[in-house]
Amino acid sequence: HAVVMVDPEGVIVDANQSAAALLGRTIDELKGTNVQESVRFGQQKKLFGEDDHPMIRALKERKIQNASANEHMNVICKDDTLVPINYVVTPLLEDGKVLGAVAVMQDVTEERRVDYIKSEFISLASHQLRTPLSTFQWYLELFSTDETAKEFTNIQKDSIREMERASKRMTDLIETLLHAARLEGGVISPKIQKVEIVGFLNDIASEFRSIAKDAQIPCSISIPQEPLEIETDPILLHVVLQNLFSNAVKYTKEGGKVSITLEKNKEAITISVKDTGMGIPKDEQPRIFERLFRARNVQTVDTGGSGLGLYISKMVAENMGGELSFVSEEGKGTTFTLALPVGRSGKEEKKV
Repeated sequence: HAVVMVDPEGVIVDANQSAAALLGRTIDELKGTNVQESVRFGQQKKLFGEDDHPMIRALKERKIQNASANEHMNVICKDDTLVPINYVVTPLLEDGKVLGAVAVMQDVTEERRVDYIKSEFISLASHQLRTPLSTFQWYLELFSTDETAKEFTNIQKDSIREMERASKRMTDLIETLLHAARLEGGVISPKIQKVEIVGFLNDIASEFRSIAKDAQIPCSISIPQEPLEIETDPILLHVVLQNLFSNAVKYTKEGGKVSITLEKNKEAITISVKDTGMGIPKDEQPRIFERLFRARNVQTVDTGGSGLGLYISKMVAENMGGELSFVSEEGKGTTFTLALPVGRSGKEEKKV
């Protein structure tokens, strides 16, 4: 592992040989330099500024900083090549005083290469499936017309309806797979604009009220009456909230409850989706945002889930500069909370 140590001012005081090799420098070249200049972090091809640099944040916030598995972090070498890494930065504290920080970095080039191959395969397979699926859907629509339907028996009509449902599930799965591949490949980035979040949230809640009503699950919403404007990407925000609402209704039994709340403080607005559903087993909670992971207790209820909804939601939330977290107890329910900064949502970009 590569190790770099800085003083309270962010000046490198020590590094090991692995760090020097990773960064394409010598240990002597690293010592005495500003960590922002010598250890440059980025996400895909975006260079982090001072506010985002994990070592500077560890010094300022006095908190451990680490790279999420979904964030696809890189360190930029002396020759400007990008090396995929995971990292953990720990502030050094004594009696409340910051003495410095230590970063431990791991080269994950091979792991990233395997992930890339997987994503490319998923994307290619999904595109190839679209054409025959479109043909299949066209014929189903033809069979569903009033004139054609007269020739079918009730059993045949039921079979056609079941094929239509299966076709829709397949279409949704393909779109989800493509969405995940685009996010992982950095093709999708936030398109920031002003959004009146109170009305926006009301509109989305209305979409799901009818679904919740059909499932006989009361859905309540608690949000401020006065308009509240934030800067974010409305399309990506809709993706996250749609996933959270859908899961809340899907995994809550008839007679349960789903509630939506919106709160604001000086730093962020938080949107919480709470249900009284199945909850997540405690031993599986650390894996809930992993790609293709599904908790064991939901697999018997919903056999058609892809295990990508929360994975995508987490990536999208972080892409917008926000954070998606949850608390859950099996058998009692789950609350997912999306926190978005009051200012501009979305990571500031500096091109490498």
